[in-house]
Amino acid sequence: MNAINSIFEKYNSLKKEEPNYQDIPLPKKEYCIYFTPRSGSTWLTEMLHSTGVMGYPEEWFNPENIPEMLKETKSSSIDHYINSIRRTKKSTDGTFGFEITFFQMKLIADNIDFLGSFSKRIVPFYLTRSDFVAQAVSLYKAVSTGYFHSTQTYNAKNEVKYNGNEIKKWILHIMQQEWGFEQHFEKSKKKPFRITYEEMTACPESVVGNIYYYVHKKIMPDTMSVKSEYKPISNRLSEKMAKKFREENEEFVRHWSLCRGKTKVW
Repeated sequence: MNAINSIFEKYNSLKKEEPNYQDIPLPKKEYCIYFTPRSGSTWLTEMLHSTGVMGYPEEWFNPENIPEMLKETKSSSIDHYINSIRRTKKSTDGTFGFEITFFQMKLIADNIDFLGSFSKRIVPFYLTRSDFVAQAVSLYKAVSTGYFHSTQTYNAKNEVKYNGNEIKKWILHIMQQEWGFEQHFEKSKKKPFRITYEEMTACPESVVGNIYYYVHKKIMPDTMSVKSEYKPISNRLSEKMAKKFREENEEFVRHWSLCRGKTKVW
């Protein structure tokens, strides 16, 4: 039994009555953002939500988020849960979006036809980070300290000692997800619009505008603002760690620069 199944089984033991959401219309437009960790996904969620017409593309399939959501949807199955959030978490103009990691997708796909649960016209995006060493350093620091976002008030110093083996472990963790996503895209014949963290930091409004364009098939109005309280938390320590890792692991970095998305890790 995987994590998703155990969540619904636990909830079903409470014997709550399922609401019927059929009277609420399905979304007119749907989009999905596949992403790897520490690529700016939370930042992107907030910016898209701030437009008022892109829904709230949250990690609706994160096992850590589902129990809280079940208090609202009262779903006894993953099918009812998906049907509920599609109808209730869309924007007022009828747009629904969500973000999902590779491992979250695997958990869902073990239970249902994942993409078959959404509109055939769902627009896919893929958010990654070009500098995977910096990405792994960020992931190592976040996991070690518990400081994941700039809006947090605890562990804000985000200080941790350099550990090359840990950084290498997180690089492989990222590479496995990239390979898994590429396999999924090939199998499902989906060609996602690709976005990078670096593009977001360079011009966040442009990235949001491009997503808006591909979902709504029109240019985002100049009057529509893009806002977020989130900001990158990388610092000089992160840069030094990444530089040191590259110097110590030149061949490893070169290999994965060439093979990322193409080679299975384990």
